[in-house]
Amino acid sequence: MSRQGCLKVTLLGLVALLLGAAASVGGGEPADGMTVDTLLDGIEQRSGLVESARVTMAMDIVASEEQHAEHLAHAERLSRDYGLAEVPECQRRDIACTRFAYEGDRCVWQFALLNVSGYNWWGIDSLLGGPRRDRTRPALDDLYACGAINGDMRYSFRGTPRECRLGRSHGAALIDLNAKGTFTGLFVEIYGGRPLKTLREEMAPRLVGTAMVDGEECYVIGAMGQKAPPKGIRRLWICPRLGFAVVRQESVSIGTDGEVRWCSVHTASGFEEIAEGVWLPRTVRIDMFGVGGAGWRCTKRVDLVEVSVNEPLTFDPADYLFPLNCRWTRMDDGKIERVWDGGAAIRRAIEERPLPEPDPLWQQILEHEGELEDWMMQVPPQ
Repeated sequence: MSRQGCLKVTLLGLVALLLGAAASVGGGEPADGMTVDTLLDGIEQRSGLVESARVTMAMDIVASEEQHAEHLAHAERLSRDYGLAEVPECQRRDIACTRFAYEGDRCVWQFALLNVSGYNWWGIDSLLGGPRRDRTRPALDDLYACGAINGDMRYSFRGTPRECRLGRSHGAALIDLNAKGTFTGLFVEIYGGRPLKTLREEMAPRLVGTAMVDGEECYVIGAMGQKAPPKGIRRLWICPRLGFAVVRQESVSIGTDGEVRWCSVHTASGFEEIAEGVWLPRTVRIDMFGVGGAGWRCTKRVDLVEVSVNEPLTFDPADYLFPLNCRWTRMDDGKIERVWDGGAAIRRAIEERPLPEPDPLWQQILEHEGELEDWMMQVPPQ
């Protein structure tokens, strides 16, 4: 296993990288000596593993047929309202890519929408903490947004060269897609920060068993909100051998009426030790299920195409500027030249991938509706 702090995936091997495998889960009893505090402390220490990184991430959101039908109707209404001659093509899949590098409070980033239709129907940029794109406006030649941050100074670009701005970090007009936060939250911490704090302080976590996930032994923690009805239920699969990574996390939200409102499933797979003691997954998948029996709504998937961590970084915006397939050559007139053609390979690899099947958790919740609290505090059978 490489300890050079660098994982490189060639574009020729991208199709293989983007093929995921479902985790198999089996039950067992906790081993002696492992406690809830030990496991949660292990998760918490992951936040300090990565001090700098250079990353390319591929992002894919697939909507369910039901949600797709809702948005087709929405597109028809928009077409009438805006007097469009044709209804914009509404696909079930959004594809995007982000490239960024950071060290401390310095960061350069870029984001490109790779949909053939040019529309961001499902808010794929929300994966990066940004606002949802106006669904009535197509992207311009795969360009979307990019930026450079150095302390409190920030440069951002969106849509067209006329919209480049330079200003302070509090400038309301500037775009702040938090690529760094997405990377650390999904791939490094996985279940750290505020969610972990809430789990410790408000949900009475307890060790409920062990399970095998992708051949790795995991300890399973169950936790429940301490109000009646509980605000939520969590179940986490934690693997000490992979640096206390959370390889699966289930969240169930319960309303004041005691009914399940929504649930989500996070799974992390394809772990590699890319630097000394730094185990990161190649793929993170999030399945979302809707309110009041609406069932599966969408599946979000993020793949690490390229990543290097904890290496000295030289921040030259010219290395990243700036849309994904282009770079700025003169900041005064915004002339663009193409220098990178990776987006097309990412798009092809994802489009050739079969549409995902939803995680079985929602169906299991319906089957255990009368005993959900007790069932979630157990390791589910294989």
